[in-house]
Amino acid sequence: MNYLATIEIPKGSGRRIHKGYEDHIKGQFVDFGPISDKITANGGLMPLAYGFIENTRGSDGVPDEVDVMVFSTKDLKTEDSLEVTPFAIMVREDGDQKILAHDETMELNSWDDVPEDIKKILMDFNGFKFPIVEVKNAHDAIAYVESVKTA
Repeated sequence: MNYLATIEIPKGSGRRIHKGYEDHIKGQFVDFGPISDKITANGGLMPLAYGFIENTRGSDGVPDEVDVMVFSTKDLKTEDSLEVTPFAIMVREDGDQKILAHDETMELNSWDDVPEDIKKILMDFNGFKFPIVEVKNAHDAIAYVESVKTA
């Protein structure tokens, strides 16, 4: 199943760029400073294109869409939108969940398909504040996205 994702932080970027939700920045993509201020893993650089799945609402108590990390060979930029296919979901101890997905330029069917060095980076990066307690399969990733769809 495919979903529309919007990129906030390009792969390799050192900046925390997110879509604003407060009234004065609503819908704008805002630079909140260096990633390294919050996350030191991977030298404070985003390991994959990072963004959100459109028309979802996360279940972690934060009023934003479901987070997605996109495997792609494309040079994705902030505000780019593309269709992605979820293949795994990282579940963090605090309940925050990160969907792992790929676009049409790559084919990954499960967490097992991710190279070991990338797995370690993703575990360290996404588990910076609270540890990753589980990485679930594509079925669970899709079921989660479907459960938080808003449209």
